[in-house]
Amino acid sequence: MTIEEVINSLLDEQEDYTSSKFARYYSLAQSGLRNLLMDIGGGEKPILLDFNKETLTVDLPPDYVTYKTVAVITEKGLIKELSSRDDIPVIGRSEVIRDNKEQFGAGIDLNPIGSFNEDVIGRRLVFDRDLKVDKVYIDYVSTGKVNPKVPVHPFLIEPLQAWIYWKSIARKSGESLGAKQLAKSEFFRTKRHARSQFKAFTKEEALRSIRKGVNFNLRY
Repeated sequence: MTIEEVINSLLDEQEDYTSSKFARYYSLAQSGLRNLLMDIGGGEKPILLDFNKETLTVDLPPDYVTYKTVAVITEKGLIKELSSRDDIPVIGRSEVIRDNKEQFGAGIDLNPIGSFNEDVIGRRLVFDRDLKVDKVYIDYVSTGKVNPKVPVHPFLIEPLQAWIYWKSIARKSGESLGAKQLAKSEFFRTKRHARSQFKAFTKEEALRSIRKGVNFNLRY
């Protein structure tokens, strides 16, 4: 679900759709999702990106800062982790692709997969050969900027809707204090649940989900 779909779903439940209310909810959704991503997701996002076989490149998202993991899914459904790092790297350095956690050299004879370079200025990953895949998986550090065209992560839909509702009535004089407190409590309940889901959803599970064709992109 995109942000618009999340909002429309909430408005359908309330049976009170107006263009002005949608605009209000959209503004709340952007700030709420940004906070949830930074607070729960630690500013990291998983995403599947198209691999351009003509230019041997992958265009990076507008909120991209640096990657944590780069991987592909082969035609046989095997997960190939190309590169993974836990620290923030030197921007622009060349990364040698890893296969089964063995590091190969950058030469064609030494590396059966290849290597890539992180082109920060061009906002893309540049590979030295055709990867023989259509998609590349990237787990990346985000600026927290919300992209309305990308689906919201399934774990964040419920807390996002709870946030929108809570903030929409928080300063309304016509709403009772009890209703406001209940909405606030519901947001923090769904937020705790989402956090526990993310902790259980490891990188390996994310990659397995991609292999099975599950669309779990964090999206924003």
